[in-house]
Amino acid sequence: RGVDPEFTVYALKRAALLLKEVAGAQVASAIADIDQRVHLERMVKLSFSELDRTIGIRLDRDAVVRLLELLDFRIHDRNDRAVEVQVPSYRVDVRRPADVVEEILRIHGYDEVPVPERLMVPPVHHGALTAEQFGVRSMEHLASRGMREIMSPSLVNGARCLALGAATTDQLVSMQNPLSAELDVLRPTMLFGALASMAFNINRQQRDLRTFERGRTYVNTKMGAVEQDMLAITLTGRRYRENWRVNDRKSELADLKEELEDLLHRMGLSGEAKWEPCAHALLVQAHSLSIGGRSAGVLGTVDKAVLKSFDVAQPVHFAEVNEAVLLDACRAQRISYSEITKVPAVRRDLSLLLDSGVRFDQLRDLAFGAERKLLLDVGLFDVYEGDKVPKGKKSYALSFQLQDSSRTLTDEQVERSMGRIRHALEQGVGAEVRS
Repeated sequence: RGVDPEFTVYALKRAALLLKEVAGAQVASAIADIDQRVHLERMVKLSFSELDRTIGIRLDRDAVVRLLELLDFRIHDRNDRAVEVQVPSYRVDVRRPADVVEEILRIHGYDEVPVPERLMVPPVHHGALTAEQFGVRSMEHLASRGMREIMSPSLVNGARCLALGAATTDQLVSMQNPLSAELDVLRPTMLFGALASMAFNINRQQRDLRTFERGRTYVNTKMGAVEQDMLAITLTGRRYRENWRVNDRKSELADLKEELEDLLHRMGLSGEAKWEPCAHALLVQAHSLSIGGRSAGVLGTVDKAVLKSFDVAQPVHFAEVNEAVLLDACRAQRISYSEITKVPAVRRDLSLLLDSGVRFDQLRDLAFGAERKLLLDVGLFDVYEGDKVPKGKKSYALSFQLQDSSRTLTDEQVERSMGRIRHALEQGVGAEVRS
């Protein structure tokens, strides 16, 4: 609740007295009180009607005044409608009428206020999503998925950045007076801090790690140094905690993509996300993420040369996304509602023989392009690459959910829709339907 600013001289006298009595000190001078503050008495005017409205019951006016006097509030003025009080100097937390109401209610007793049968609640207006709210929402979601937050230094080794190709000399933001030659530039990527954390934990027998970190990256451009708020996710080791009911499966790149897609779904952005294979200096099997046509991030498996540089001997999967792009996309969203249909959906499955370079999102886009009205969802539930398919080929098993919100689909309607989808897949990527 703060310290009484008028208590200084008394405290000084008390301290001097104790020094004299206990330690035999002698007071050698008078008190020098250097106080340049403007002393203004704190006055608060409380309306009795406001008091009644805030508490919810009517209190006796004389009883209210007596309570305030017992609490060292000096009554400066009083009439039938209000009371003006001088706040004691040691109550630095009392500044508003609401604070005085709280003091009255505290002494009167919260349990003496009956709970009303009806409550008047104003409508709640939610403003635009802020960066801090977005960050908290992201962290809460990732923590609920079993991840742990890490915090790594913003300074990294510039020579390592150059050697691994994380940035060029012109792109690095160097410190003018670094405290250490090992930490001489601001990080161009969140990866190095994540790997340092991984190495520290793995060396202490903690090999199954799922972490996330929020922070900034720094890169020099023609327009000057650019800071970007980033969110990084890192997986390594076993996918699930050791348990008799689950196998010893290691985390894969698909697990990392699942975590990112789940985060995007939580933010309402899953329908806008586009993944494309890309080249990356630090990652293999890298895929770039774009949202609304804007570059939003990248994910991939950390290159072995990068892992060796940090003395990490097990595969690590890493992703970092630009929080500003995600935040802008969230702010641009418009919430819409639709009635839950009473008509059941129809499922059809297709087994397709495809070239090994064909991606699932290509198949999904082709399917929705061929059947915009009835197609509800496309899923991938089996992948096979082995001796039973020709070299350079793979087999995908896809599920298609079809639904008409107004009526039950007939077999004829379903077959027509599936025919259009099969034709689009055959023409678009050369898919062959397997029997």
